[in-house]
Amino acid sequence: MIEGLIATFIERCDDPEISRRILKCLKKLNENFYELVNEQFFNNLKFPKALIQYLENTNLENIAGDAFILLINLYDDESTPLLISDKFLAKLI
Repeated sequence: MIEGLIATFIERCDDPEISRRILKCLKKLNENFYELVNEQFFNNLKFPKALIQYLENTNLENIAGDAFILLINLYDDESTPLLISDKFLAKLI
C-alpha cells in the first residue's frame, strides 16, 4: 500500500490537492504503523527526491506540512544532502 501511495505521489506531485491528501495519509501511516511501513519508506529511494521536488515547486500557501515531517523522518546524513538544491533552500528562507 505504501509503495502505491508513494508511486502515485511521485507521478502526481505537481497536483497540490492530490499531493496534500497522499502526504497526509503517508504521515498518518508512519505515525500509527511505523513498524509496518518504515521499511517501505526507507527502501524507496525516489521518495525523498520527490518530496524535495514537491517542496521546491509548490507554492508556499499550498505546501502540506506533512511533507516536511516525512522528509525529516526519512532524512539520511549521506544521501539526503545531495538532493537539496538552492531552490529548496530558498523555500525555507
